[in-house]
Amino acid sequence: MDYLPNVTTVVENTDQEVIIITHDKLMLALNKYDESNKKSKDWIAPIGIILTILVVLVTSNFNDAFSLSKDTWKALFIFALVLSFVWLICTLKNLATKMNIEDLMKIIKTSVQKKDPP
Repeated sequence: MDYLPNVTTVVENTDQEVIIITHDKLMLALNKYDESNKKSKDWIAPIGIILTILVVLVTSNFNDAFSLSKDTWKALFIFALVLSFVWLICTLKNLATKMNIEDLMKIIKTSVQKKDPP
């Protein structure tokens, strides 16, 4: 061992944990993980709608149409903007609860009953 001169202590860390799981339990855990990741991108739609409505409110002159007054049209767009903000807040809440790999491993480990090694 010429590449380890003056080494007085060697520490060995080779413990391993083996997880045995059935196919259906693994699929359920992976589906939860996948669903969580898909929900983490749901904020894109409300942001797009909010930006679109803001552009409409800033640049448009509303007119009477379809038996609705111009003030009613403006109020409808403002109401849609508020609803989009509420939707955005809900999707950002989902973003905060996004699963990571450690969460996936916890789900997998809790779905497996512990057995003592033979």
